Amino acid sequence: MTRSGVFSYQDPSGKEIREYRPPEEVFSADSMALLASAPVTDLHPPVMLDPTNFKTYACGNVEAGTIRREGDLLAGVLILQDAGLVSAVERKDRTEVSCGYTCETEATPGVSPQGEAVDRVQRGIRYNNVA
Repeated sequence: MTRSGVFSYQDPSGKEIREYRPPEEVFSADSMALLASAPVTDLHPPVMLDPTNFKTYACGNVEAGTIRREGDLLAGVLILQDAGLVSAVERKDRTEVSCGYTCETEATPGVSPQGEAVDRVQRGIRYNNVA
């Protein structure tokens, strides 16, 4: 579903920002627990999911008890319950997943343990959904 390492984002001006997601943050037990039965969406919704918008965006869920670390990867089983999303996966129109989450970023330029330049470090990752 996701991984630790360096991710590239664009700020509002279009500048590339490289953020490091350390393993201790990506695989924090508190963060991973939030993925148990988390909603699955078709692409990233414009807002985080909550009880007021769940019916609008949810297309399935993460199967409870399947969240696990596999090296630098965070894995789990997704249960798709929306016919449109199932068809998109079968047609291979949807081939990747991405976690929706919140976090705090530290403006700490440097180099990741893998030797990649970084502008910021993500801390306190709190997963909300899987797109």
